Amino acid sequence: MTVLFFELHRTAYRSIPFLLNSIQTTQGRKTVTHEYPNQKARFVEDLGQNLRTFEVDGTLTGDILYSVEKRLLENTLNEAGIGIFRHPFLGDINVVVTSFSITEDMTTLGEASLKITFEESTANIFPKQAGDNISRINELVEDLSDIVDGYVANNFTTNYGDNIADASNVLGDFLTNVGQLGSRANTDQDDLNQFFGQIQQMTDNLFPIISNSTDLSSNLSNTLFLYDNLGTDASKRLDLNSNLFGFGSGQVDFPTDTTISIERQKNRDTLDGCINGKSLINAYNAAAQRTYLNDQELASTEEQLEANYQIFISDNNFTESMLADLEEIRNQVNIFFLNLKITVDKIITVITKPIALTVLTYQYYGNLDKREEILELNDIYDPSLLSGDVKILEQEA
Repeated sequence: MTVLFFELHRTAYRSIPFLLNSIQTTQGRKTVTHEYPNQKARFVEDLGQNLRTFEVDGTLTGDILYSVEKRLLENTLNEAGIGIFRHPFLGDINVVVTSFSITEDMTTLGEASLKITFEESTANIFPKQAGDNISRINELVEDLSDIVDGYVANNFTTNYGDNIADASNVLGDFLTNVGQLGSRANTDQDDLNQFFGQIQQMTDNLFPIISNSTDLSSNLSNTLFLYDNLGTDASKRLDLNSNLFGFGSGQVDFPTDTTISIERQKNRDTLDGCINGKSLINAYNAAAQRTYLNDQELASTEEQLEANYQIFISDNNFTESMLADLEEIRNQVNIFFLNLKITVDKIITVITKPIALTVLTYQYYGNLDKREEILELNDIYDPSLLSGDVKILEQEA
């Protein structure tokens, strides 16, 4: 009972979360009333079932990121077109916001009362373009990448010789790791040569680079840029950066009870934060540029990015303002995902008796256009005869 109670109080609109206090659902039928002069008669013409309207009372609360979340929610509620509202009982519903109010009480700072009216809308009415916020995502990616570069330059220090040696070991592991990942990329040879030339340049000058935090920041930035550039399309860029994310996870923290050890741990955290932070930022950027064939691909990308985001924010030494910017990139990409869910192909499972894939495809779609997609979805060995559960793409309404 307690778990259900707390679950029902969580909801979201276009990925922006808030707490749900109550919800009133109005539904019925569309009608036109016909009445006639001087006659005691009325004919109510039934035009079919009406879509639902949801009157939502909610609460937005938080501590450090409250103002960011409030601004994002307000901006999101003002956006035109269809968005997805997460209903506690009915799941995700396509809706349009018709009105909302945000009330803040000066006696309870960090909390706002929400009143929102959602009207259910079919996907083919005023569809929102999924790429509407791509320019904002690109802007955030560029800004935060510059901030991360500055963070390395301002926070990495080597006042002790032992810490230069420790940092060289960490960077040596990074260069080996990123080199191995980059060597698997099927890309232009000139791009590979430039990438491995940068790795060699860092390897040959590791100690001088480490001794100057500005040079270190510049070289790290260039290496990660060239690595990201090995992806010949957005999907491959996403894979490259996702594979690099998690660098340093095997490092063991040591007691920071001396000035030397404090500096050493801070340097490790700064390097790990830069590498993983840029990998995550570039992955968000690639995810918002990728073409998704179906909702399964979209859900898999969404889950992976969210898992990496949660790992990153749980273990880093970034400033609160930097984390707030990262939070906005995450929210903007989630908005992109939610908008895309309205139009992306949906995978459903059908149960079939033994039948050839060609026949099944033609029976379901009336043509063979989606045969190769169905083949790939099910990893079918023998397309001449298949049976049981088969994944197909849902037909458009």
